[in-house]
Amino acid sequence: MAIFKRLSKEQITTMFTDKALFCGVVPVYLNLRNAESPDVAVRNWVPEWAMDAMQLIIDSYHWVRQKLNPNYVAVAGFVLTGPIEGAEE
Repeated sequence: MAIFKRLSKEQITTMFTDKALFCGVVPVYLNLRNAESPDVAVRNWVPEWAMDAMQLIIDSYHWVRQKLNPNYVAVAGFVLTGPIEGAEE
């Protein structure tokens, strides 16, 4: 996906069901047909490494929070921004 391996609109509507933000920042496509293990891909024109960079930042934040408060439960995920128009359900 990303910058050099962009998906066509047809591929997006076939492979994914929703748009979301990873950790509220990185735009991604989600396939929620299997809610236990959804497929995730960064949206077109977003570099693949953006998810890795955000994961590093979030993991560092959670590590500090857990050191300061051992009862802290780390939670980070996706903010759904809407369904993909024309996606197969």
